[in-house]
Amino acid sequence: MMSIATGLLGAVWLADCAMRRGRDSRASSPTLNRSLNWVSVGLIALYVLHTIGMAWSEDWTYGLHDLRAKLPMLALGLAGLAVPPMVRKDRDRALKVFLFAVMAALLGLFLNAAFFAESFGQGRAVSVYISHVRFGMMLAFSVVVARYFSHAQTKTRCWWWAVLAAVLGGLWWMQAVTGFVMLAVLAPWWALPSGWSQRRRFRTAWTTGAVVILAAVILLKVGMSAAGEPLHAEDLPTHSAAGELYEHVDGSFIQENGHFVWASVAWGELAYAWNQRSTRSFNGKNLRGQSLSGTLIRFLASKGQPKDAEGVASLSSVEIAAIERGVPSTVELHGSGLVVRWNRLQFALGRWRDGQGVQGSSALQRIEHLRAAWAVVSAHPLGGVGTGDVPSATAAAYEQINSALEPAFRHRAHNQYLALWEAFGLFGLFALLGWLALGMYQGLREGSAGLLLPFIAMVAMAFLTEDTLETQSGVTLVAWGAVLLSGWRAD
Repeated sequence: MMSIATGLLGAVWLADCAMRRGRDSRASSPTLNRSLNWVSVGLIALYVLHTIGMAWSEDWTYGLHDLRAKLPMLALGLAGLAVPPMVRKDRDRALKVFLFAVMAALLGLFLNAAFFAESFGQGRAVSVYISHVRFGMMLAFSVVVARYFSHAQTKTRCWWWAVLAAVLGGLWWMQAVTGFVMLAVLAPWWALPSGWSQRRRFRTAWTTGAVVILAAVILLKVGMSAAGEPLHAEDLPTHSAAGELYEHVDGSFIQENGHFVWASVAWGELAYAWNQRSTRSFNGKNLRGQSLSGTLIRFLASKGQPKDAEGVASLSSVEIAAIERGVPSTVELHGSGLVVRWNRLQFALGRWRDGQGVQGSSALQRIEHLRAAWAVVSAHPLGGVGTGDVPSATAAAYEQINSALEPAFRHRAHNQYLALWEAFGLFGLFALLGWLALGMYQGLREGSAGLLLPFIAMVAMAFLTEDTLETQSGVTLVAWGAVLLSGWRAD
């Protein structure tokens, strides 16, 4: 559907150009605007670079697939060059449709979870249309669009708060960390008054500073969590209340909800007490096919309880059923949003510090993704490996660095800058940075009437943690936004 819609959009724009030819004073020729849209030129140049990169690619099957996925850059880039620039009211009409569509999609996700999913749930799985990362970017930018329109409506300026509340709720529900990061990056454009006055510049400066400080605090918190003290067995009781000897794993870092997992485990009475309360054997599997004893121990740790008969007695019938289903923590059962994501990260950090690798944590697995990507870049720094050979080169790099990741989790860089560096060498990296610089320059020239600058700022930040241009939904979002927001003129 994205391919069809993009093709139709390009065809409509080109047909509009043909009908206006010879009678539109804004166009100096039948095919080009009087003022060249350099953002569109940059998109076309990036696509041409991918085409040229086929020359030193061995895997033409993947290369042609990649070119097909990136066709929106070419189609929308050409449309941006061929069609005379829209007047502001036409662009605003398109943005209103975008805002309505994003809110409708969010409502659709909610209704799907409420009426059609097995359980209401939360997390990235609730985004059934596209990646929760891409949708999170759309949600974050929709707040900027809503704020932009509220400035122009002096009588109904407060309605955009409803959009902000819906977006915050949606991002929290999807546990979309990237979406919250994008919303913070865009804060100068939705949290401040309009206009480019000296007062606004000052407020922009302190808002940006506040975002940077908040990011530093979060990183410090993660660092402190990763550098915390391990379990010290000598400080713990040696026997349970019933008299069984506790087992402690001295020096372990693994935690659930801030409590050490492998502390105060009385295996005998723990197994007996559990089998008295559940029909699923302590030594068997939970409904997810995982070790039930491991799930039970993690759940008790998350409650701050010892892993013995006393701990099992503290469990409610709801918690017993949750453990049988494979819910490993009271945070997973009762928590929501980023609280759950933070708890998972702490658990993963503990496993990593215990020498169990980064398996099972999408956040920590990115360390391995970046290591593999850097190995490819180091081997081909100038020319890259070509459009089609990035997947095969990345797979070989995982073997080269002796990665402990299972093959199913050996993904690409999750960093757009490294992705183009891998494919085309330094020239690919500079081409991407040049396109972003062009977009920011044009956005600055448009001032408060334009939305190109916040869009490019969002995309530039997203490129750090996502290879956005490697998926069709991502490349469509970037190309659509860049061309629409740069291809207009003042009334």
